[in-house]
Amino acid sequence: MCVDYIQSLSRDKMVFFIIISDVCPVQIFPYISRLPQVNSIFIWAINEQCHNILDEYNKLNGLYSEFDDLIQRIKESVTFSEVQAQSAYYTYHNQKLIRDLTQESSLFVWFLLLVHIITKFPRNEQAKFDTVKKCVECYGNNHYQLKQIKIFQDTYSANNIIKWYTKQSFVYKLINKALRTEDVEELYAFRFLIAELHLEITHQYEKLKCKNDQTIILYRGCKLFYHELRKMDEDVGKLISMNGFLSTSRSKDIALIFAGTSKKTDIKQSVLFEIECVMRELVDVNTSVVFADIASFSNYIDEEEVLFGLGSTFRIISCNYCQVSSIHIIKLKVSNDGDTLVKEYIDLNNRDFEKMPVEVRFGRLLTDMGQNEKAIRYFQKLLIENPAIDLPLVYFNFARIYHLTGDYENSLRSYEISRKMIEEQQETSSQQILSGSVFNNIGSVFYKKKEYDQALFYFKKGYQLRLKILGISHRDTAQSLNDMGNVYFDTRKYISALYYYEKSFEIRKYLFPIDHAEKAASIHSIALVRWKQNRLDDALEYHLKSLDMLKKVLPPSHDDIAGSLMCIGNVLTEQYKFDKAIDYYTTALHMREILFPNGHPNVALSLYFLGCYFEKKHAYAEAIEYYTKELEMYK
Repeated sequence: MCVDYIQSLSRDKMVFFIIISDVCPVQIFPYISRLPQVNSIFIWAINEQCHNILDEYNKLNGLYSEFDDLIQRIKESVTFSEVQAQSAYYTYHNQKLIRDLTQESSLFVWFLLLVHIITKFPRNEQAKFDTVKKCVECYGNNHYQLKQIKIFQDTYSANNIIKWYTKQSFVYKLINKALRTEDVEELYAFRFLIAELHLEITHQYEKLKCKNDQTIILYRGCKLFYHELRKMDEDVGKLISMNGFLSTSRSKDIALIFAGTSKKTDIKQSVLFEIECVMRELVDVNTSVVFADIASFSNYIDEEEVLFGLGSTFRIISCNYCQVSSIHIIKLKVSNDGDTLVKEYIDLNNRDFEKMPVEVRFGRLLTDMGQNEKAIRYFQKLLIENPAIDLPLVYFNFARIYHLTGDYENSLRSYEISRKMIEEQQETSSQQILSGSVFNNIGSVFYKKKEYDQALFYFKKGYQLRLKILGISHRDTAQSLNDMGNVYFDTRKYISALYYYEKSFEIRKYLFPIDHAEKAASIHSIALVRWKQNRLDDALEYHLKSLDMLKKVLPPSHDDIAGSLMCIGNVLTEQYKFDKAIDYYTTALHMREILFPNGHPNVALSLYFLGCYFEKKHAYAEAIEYYTKELEMYK
């Protein structure tokens, strides 16, 4: 029963400790020591048989006959394990934004953006109140922690946030849980603590770099799974970022203690990170990589701790195994390239992004990441907590989310609220720009509803307003042209459609010299026309180009990627390449069923094209099955 329960636990989120008392069942140690969920085994007993096996299993922490010694060692191991949990990382392959990105690398950019926004939130009394309230909810029955939270509420100031963090308090636990799980709602709930800690590290970093222009070597000891080590080895030369505040030490000996020992057969291997910080390379640039010597703030002065701020990025220099000390040594070098990624993304992907209120930016980023339900809850909460926010912009974002999730009636309703609010306010250039987006997006909803005359009417209104305010060489103007092309495409006026698609693509090629989602959309649109014109080789070439670009710039589960996969399946089906086509179709359907568990027109569309596929193969029973599933979604 005990072993079954341990095996049911998550491998990467749960640390489990076993205490064995009175007897020492030697026969179970080989088995339980191999379980990845088991971090340490403590023996509370006096048994000579147990003494004999201490050296055989590295997870055996020791024998304890005094209860106080046992409790103290468990506390130390819990602290050690929490530090170990900070080792998850993202990789980025190339210094040029978006070029040669893998799926993991696009998530890397999204995480850096999320961090960038969280540190911009106001750190006022309301934010502190929200955080304290959330902390109380988390520790509702823990009287000790509630007492600590009350002390924090009464005595906290920005200059003691590091002290709170390093004493392994609720501050440490909640910050690291939010960052480790990357739960955006948790990140928002604890935004005050996260921002305060990051900005205090930034403040201390300014002091450090004024006094030091030499190279600093820092160390971090931990344990990694074999597959994580292989990934590190494969990623030599690439950029990585840890998913939280990274604790390191000036002392190699301290880091080696945290690394522990391991045998080559162990599931987790001891690892020593050696981090090179060339201060003169960092002092002369405006970098987001910050770190602070926090030994004087810490309850553990002898650990000589240096703490890195959020979003710090490193280049992997080498990954080797030291036979003498039986430890893997991974050499890293601090890099400011991660900051470049964020700045280029903001500049190239949304030039208006930085102009939005930070509160709206956070919700917009959730939407762009495909976290639609969380984005809706976030904006609803924002309306209650901040009634002075830009209401037309908030309702525009509500409408956009409803639009993306296929709730077209609520989308139109929210766009109409936004439009009326704009009309009632004093007209500014920013409001006119928003008005152009409202008209265009209303057109998009009517387009989805297949009400093409209405769609074209609103697309033209949006285009005329955007042309007047923004000019022809603007991404929004290009979007309007592409959207008008969509109407002509669906009404089978392919020459007109191609005219608008190519006009849009010319603007986007000029605006976005590197890979970009909107440029990929234009290539996709041109591919659709070639498909309808039966120029199948051209269509396939364009679709594959578009898919390759989308994979580089969007999260891996994004619906645009699913749509691209489906279209490639369509072309391959027309070419009678059925074995290849089915892979694209089923992948697209699987992605959409996960994205839209409650149903969506795009899921129905995937079912429809799978029906077409089987009909083309003369597999009529399967075709009827998928057509029936499609029809059931419209009931």
